Amino acid sequence: METAPLLTFGALALAIGIAIQNFPEGAIVSMPLRAEGMPKWKTFLYRVLSGLVEPIGFSPNYSLCFTGGAIARISLALQPGQ
Repeated sequence: METAPLLTFGALALAIGIAIQNFPEGAIVSMPLRAEGMPKWKTFLYRVLSGLVEPIGFSPNYSLCFTGGAIARISLALQPGQ
């Protein structure tokens, strides 16, 4: 049984789910700033920066997953966006 197509489909589904979740999150950040008169480029920048927190926070926590069972559960609980 070949699992590569199944893993690819799962990864694609996860990426789409994260993108769907990040859209309203970015809108919540940028809409009030735009309503206060901030330029569009600056609100877009803040919107992008608010989304960069997740991969930055995920990286050290993911590396902790390989150190042991108890630490793995704690590090997974600390991941942003959960």
